[in-house]
Amino acid sequence: MTPRERTFFSTRTLLTLAAIGVGAGLIVIPISWVSQLVWAGAPMLYGAFVIPWVLPGVIAQAVVPRGGSALVSGLIAGLVAVPFTGGIGGLSLFLFIAAFLELPYALTLWRRWTAAMAYLAAGVLSVGYAAFWWFTLDAGRFPPVVRAITIVVLVAAILIATALGRLIAARLQRAGVGVAAGRAREVSAPAPVG
Repeated sequence: MTPRERTFFSTRTLLTLAAIGVGAGLIVIPISWVSQLVWAGAPMLYGAFVIPWVLPGVIAQAVVPRGGSALVSGLIAGLVAVPFTGGIGGLSLFLFIAAFLELPYALTLWRRWTAAMAYLAAGVLSVGYAAFWWFTLDAGRFPPVVRAITIVVLVAAILIATALGRLIAARLQRAGVGVAAGRAREVSAPAPVG
């Protein structure tokens, strides 16, 4: 598969990624409001609310193993959520997460689409998101035990989201949705004659 074929999106592929993104964007709308209440009352549990933001990228990468698939689905999810979540924070979070999920695949030039790569991407995301949380949400103001529990919950949530996303993707692939990882390009049905 050439680099262009690994990043090319057909109309069918874009519609698949759009469906994943729209679904995630709709799920995130109520969860984003609940997560704000949790942050105010129980910041240790805040990390658990990252699951719906991670799912579209994981599902997209498993269903459409092409470079940029997580970014496309994350962009669409964020655009769906923006009008209902109080600003572009949801969009930037979807793109932030998608970029970290894409990083390990990009380092292999999108040649490896294994479960191990998905969990490596989850690990990279965990480190990136923990650093993001630490600096942007002023984690230093919390006692050390709260910081530790929050990071453990965050990492566990990202791993759970990865496992759940791969399970959903496997079900979607069984239903005929997506592109097989080894295929050089998608095969379209021939146009009807007459």
